[in-house]
This record gives sequence, C-alpha cells and structure tokens, in this order.
Amino acid sequence: MEYMIARGARQDPSEALESLEQRVNEALNEGWRPIGTVSLTFFGDFGAVTQGFIALQAMIKDAE
Repeated sequence: MEYMIARGARQDPSEALESLEQRVNEALNEGWRPIGTVSLTFFGDFGAVTQGFIALQAMIKDAE
C-alpha cells in the first residue's frame, strides 16, 4: 500500500481548497482514495506577503 498527502496552497483559503480539490480528483483518476478528513491550516503572519493557507488530504493506493 502506498500513502501520500495531497496538497493545495494559496493565499486565500477557498483557493487552497479548490487547488486541493483538483489534485484529489487527479489522484482519484490514478487509483488513489482519500482517507480521513481535509485539513486546512494557515502559515506565515497575517497580512504578510508570505502568508497563506494549505489544504491537505491523506490518500492511499493499494499495491498492484
């Protein structure tokens, strides 16, 4: 069994989730399946240029 974390990172939380959704859909087409729940976390300092959000989803794929 393989394990990965799909990620979507953007400055806006809704854009981070949209990015994650695209990556998860791609992974589903490759035989991956999500486990657990989506996690959304903030990084950086509020108002800083380098601040943003990361959306994460754990996924697994059975060995072939």
